[in-house]
Amino acid sequence: MRANGLKTRSRLRVAVIVAALPMAFVQHAATAQAGGYKLDAQASGFFPRIPIHSLARRACSNATERIVLEGPRSRPLLTHWVMIMGTGDENKLQADDADQPTDSPISPTANSFGPAVRTVWEFGLEIVAADKASGITATVPVPMDWPEQTVRLLDEHRSDGVGKFKHRDITKEAKQAQFNVNRMSSEQNAVAFQRFEVLRRPIIKPKQPDLLKIADPVPGKVKRFLKPSPYIESRHQRIRDIASELKEAHGEGPAWDWVEAIYRYVRETVEYKFDTQIHSCLEAIESGHGDCEELSSLFIAICRASDIPARAVWVPGHTYPEFYLVDSEGTGHWFPCQAAGIYEFGEMNETRPVLQKGDRFRLPGQREPIRYVRPTLLAKKPGGGISLKWIARETTGAVLNENAANPNSDFGENATEHKQVTPTP
Repeated sequence: MRANGLKTRSRLRVAVIVAALPMAFVQHAATAQAGGYKLDAQASGFFPRIPIHSLARRACSNATERIVLEGPRSRPLLTHWVMIMGTGDENKLQADDADQPTDSPISPTANSFGPAVRTVWEFGLEIVAADKASGITATVPVPMDWPEQTVRLLDEHRSDGVGKFKHRDITKEAKQAQFNVNRMSSEQNAVAFQRFEVLRRPIIKPKQPDLLKIADPVPGKVKRFLKPSPYIESRHQRIRDIASELKEAHGEGPAWDWVEAIYRYVRETVEYKFDTQIHSCLEAIESGHGDCEELSSLFIAICRASDIPARAVWVPGHTYPEFYLVDSEGTGHWFPCQAAGIYEFGEMNETRPVLQKGDRFRLPGQREPIRYVRPTLLAKKPGGGISLKWIARETTGAVLNENAANPNSDFGENATEHKQVTPTP
């Protein structure tokens, strides 16, 4: 966990389609500083038609970094990427069966939920063109409904020339909002964001966790959470050996105790230490330190090496893992835990909204999987350069405009107003 937010070397790709430029050279990404720390990202190489720059930066960070894509005339095509972490969206997720809330009585082996906490968040982008630009398409990640979270669109703001928002599912665990800007003049700003009401319910530990067991066989929809992901080397022999040792020490006890033994091992082996650059779970073992991303990655890797599905959960400024077990009827359930910070196993009192769940995403047009879905930008004619700011912030519930549809909450009396999110240390 960190005060500055989700670190990324989750690979963001910002693509610029350049008219009359069949090949472009991604030459340099200069160092920039924001949020009290520095970020360095460098890459070089030729890419046919669409130059793609992969940022060596964390998904959980408030950060500003300068990106320069240069063509044959050494003219910057895209400069500056600024990001501010946060979340929101109104569309419901069609998730795995284990993620679907039901109206049946609460099982002693299932999660239950406490009173909801209400927050209001804005998500969008601010684009600044250094020169005339046109044909801009931008995307920004937005959250969706989960059993512990309900999201509702309140209203939106779009400056002149910005097209309507469209939402699209990247996977069943991530969603994007997309909009277009046809033309921009020199030094013009284009701002677009949507405001969402988010109800986040604390997750309560099941009453009889000892009745849970490891899924055998693992449902098809969940099998992907047994595979390796960026920085989660679950098939590496070192990780397999650790999983075997923990299994042998555990014996034939309840699966819940086995997973908690993995949880304790991670917290005892890797000391919390924030770093602006992400490291793999193997590097975290070698160095003996990491923050929420390394701790979560190591827990997920050992679980997967033990045939226990696990995945990352992303909230503004933080990530934590979930693991998957089944009850006596074979019904699967996802259970969270705080890999970094306070000891929370099988329960979660987090109030920040869930952005995404998962750690292996594939975006359209990209060959390699990415750890975290981030904003993207495409421009047919980028001109002298484009500056982009990721708007993601908690705000008030005031109406932005008179045309906003029903801005008042209809979530009921159990929602608690939450004025400010305090990052967990």
